Amino acid sequence: MSPDPLQLAYENKSILITGALGYVGSALIQRLSGYDCQIFMASRHGGIGDWSGKSTKARLESVAGDVSSRIFWQSALETSGADIVFHFAAQNSVYAAAKNPESDFAANVLPIINLVEAVFTGDKKIDVLYSGTATQAGMTQELPVDPGSMDSPLTVYDLHKLIAEQYLELYARNDVLRCVTLRLANVYGPGVAVGSPDRGILNKVIAAALNDQPVSIYGDGEFIRDYIFIDDVIEAFVHAGANMDRVNGHHFFLGCGEGHRVNDAFTLAATQAAAARGLKVNISHVPWPDELSQIERRNFVADIRKLSDATGWHPGVDLREGIKRTIAAFVESGEA
Repeated sequence: MSPDPLQLAYENKSILITGALGYVGSALIQRLSGYDCQIFMASRHGGIGDWSGKSTKARLESVAGDVSSRIFWQSALETSGADIVFHFAAQNSVYAAAKNPESDFAANVLPIINLVEAVFTGDKKIDVLYSGTATQAGMTQELPVDPGSMDSPLTVYDLHKLIAEQYLELYARNDVLRCVTLRLANVYGPGVAVGSPDRGILNKVIAAALNDQPVSIYGDGEFIRDYIFIDDVIEAFVHAGANMDRVNGHHFFLGCGEGHRVNDAFTLAATQAAAARGLKVNISHVPWPDELSQIERRNFVADIRKLSDATGWHPGVDLREGIKRTIAAFVESGEA
């Protein structure tokens, strides 16, 4: 049997993951835990969370600190001897960014500035995989959206995410490091709860319906979204990290490549979740709140062909199956 190329890419590597106790970070650790590698789990207060006492082939260590600090990166890179960095730590709320742009800059741009400066002054060239957002593109006119299309961010949050991405690409062009950004569409699926109230909306719809709570849809629900299951997100990052020679210096949109009307996705998620508990869910259409950002009125479907061609990754879970798995996981865990 030929060896698994993904396993070969990560075995005997030192991997630093920021936001390690969060939604995407914890799912990535689960995926890599079966490989013979060293994983350094970085979070503000340290610790390895639910992994304490569990037996894994990967060796897990905790790194504590503020990712916006250059001292953190200098220390973390030196301590870990990292070959690969997955950077997931972020402030993820559009509305928090609008209220406090300086704080959002410190959370979403400064960590990248200090990471690349630490690499520049260090003695090791590393691979950096960065979690961007599909909304960096702004109000897209044509679907699906190709990664080569022009970016026109509409919010402070998206502007800062784009600046961070471009900073990485600048240093990749100057051969300081290798990098790739995967711009996430609407991610859903079981795992650690998403902290920001304006993120993880499909999970929130499922949880509401499981708890016999009503579900609201803004306007007519006709806007198009690309929903991607968490397992497919993780596989995309794993594949990208194993093919850095082909993705270095680039960014890609990460979705399933299929569009669904918000109305259809919410209705499917809510009715399936309610049925799992023998309930009927109340779904209503309500006016758009005045305070909502215009970016909420976007249409988006990812063109994933370039990412698939470069890495061999393909999404494996469609919306109906992903919702089914999410409901089952929520019920089993007692999360909803």
